[in-house]
Amino acid sequence: MKLRDGRKLADAELYDRRKQAVLLYEKSETRCEIGRLLGVHRNTVGRWISAWKKQGASVLKPRRRGVGKGSGRSLNSEQERYIRRRIIDKAPDQLKLSGSSEILVGEMS
Repeated sequence: MKLRDGRKLADAELYDRRKQAVLLYEKSETRCEIGRLLGVHRNTVGRWISAWKKQGASVLKPRRRGVGKGSGRSLNSEQERYIRRRIIDKAPDQLKLSGSSEILVGEMS
C-alpha cells in the first residue's frame, strides 16, 4: 500500500486511522503490519501508540498545525493601530518616505 501524507487527510479520516492503529495494536498486531494496513510509516504508528499510552485516547484527535495567527509579529496591536492611524489617507510624499514616489511610479508603468 502506498504511504499517504497525513497532512493532506481530513481530520476525521486521520482520527479514524489513529483509532484503528490503537485497536490493531491492542489485538497484538506489529507496528510494521499496522503501518502497512493503514498506509502510514511504522514510526508514525509508533508515535501514535506512544502518545496514546502516555496521554490516553484524547491525544489521537488531530489538532491544528502550523504557526498560530498573529505569532511572530514585531508590533503589538496598540502599535499597529497607531501606525495605521498615522498613514491612512496619506500620500507617500506626505509621510516623507525617501524615494517612495519614484518606486510607485516605476511599479505603475
